[in-house]
Amino acid sequence: MTSFNHSQNKKGKVYVLDTSAIIGRFLSSDSDNITTNGVIREIKDFNSRIFTQNALEDGKLEVREPAQWALNEVQRMMGESGDVLRLSEVDIEVLALAVTFKESKELKIVTDDYSMQNLSKILKIPYQGVLTRGIKEVYRWIRVCQGCKKKYPHHYDGEDCEICGSKLIKRRIKGS
Repeated sequence: MTSFNHSQNKKGKVYVLDTSAIIGRFLSSDSDNITTNGVIREIKDFNSRIFTQNALEDGKLEVREPAQWALNEVQRMMGESGDVLRLSEVDIEVLALAVTFKESKELKIVTDDYSMQNLSKILKIPYQGVLTRGIKEVYRWIRVCQGCKKKYPHHYDGEDCEICGSKLIKRRIKGS
C-alpha cells in the first residue's frame, strides 16, 4: 500500500477528486486531496488549470494512480451493474483510486457524475457532489430494443435488435 506524502493531514480523511470536483473548485484544507493524471489531463479551461497547478504546487492536491487490483475490481463491478455503458476511462481510474485506499483511509469521492456516484454506492464508498445533491438510489443498466422492447444485457455487442432490427438504447433499472 502506498503512503501519503502529507504529514499535516489532521483528520486522516482523504478526498478523491474527479474532474467536476476540480472544476467546481473543491479542495479540502484539513484533509488530503488526491486525483489521477487522467483527471489532470481532462482539465481544459484556463482558470481550472491555474487552480489545479496552484493546488499541486502548494501541496494541497496530490496525483496518484490506482492499483491494478483496484482497477480490476471496479471493472468487475461495472460489468455486474451495467455502468460499463456509462463510465469513461478517467471515471474508472478515479473510482479505482478510491478502492485502492478504501481499507486504509477514511475517504470520500467528490463528483457530480451520477454514474460514478452509482458505482460508488455499489462499492460502498462514500461520495459527495460539488454542485449537485447526488443520487438517492442505485441503478443498473441494460439495453432495450426501441421497437419490440426485448431486453439485452449491458455487454451485448450488437447495436441492433436480433429480433426486429430496431436500434438498442440504454435503459436504467433500479438495482440493489
